[in-house]
Amino acid sequence: MLISPRKTKFKKAFKGTNKGIATSGCEVIFGQYGIQVLDNVLMKANTLQALFRIISKRIKSSGRIWQRVFPHKPISKKPIEVRMGKGKGAVDHYAASLQPGKILFEFDGVSHDEAKKIFDEAIVKVGAKCRLLVRNFGNIC
Repeated sequence: MLISPRKTKFKKAFKGTNKGIATSGCEVIFGQYGIQVLDNVLMKANTLQALFRIISKRIKSSGRIWQRVFPHKPISKKPIEVRMGKGKGAVDHYAASLQPGKILFEFDGVSHDEAKKIFDEAIVKVGAKCRLLVRNFGNIC
């Protein structure tokens, strides 16, 4: 089951823009390590779920995971081979609009070497520039 909001005020959303740098959610607060995105990204819900599975598989029961972003934005799409017009398409999936500096996940309960291995596995799925942040080691927003 994919991550999606239970209830939204409007069924379909405007495209909008994704400018600027993240002003909140850019410091490691809960865990010891954090995965920070360095690009403007519209990240799908299934990508976030894949990241969560990779991290939880490596951490197992020894640590904790905190998901810092949630896919609130509905992305609509028209079916294939449909003529122009006739309104906006149905909601296809949900995505999280991320600015540079936003923390995706935080985790704790692993060594520094294990955290690097988790990060290396996880960034393959992201498709954007990311970096591993360590708490109390000079987090730069």
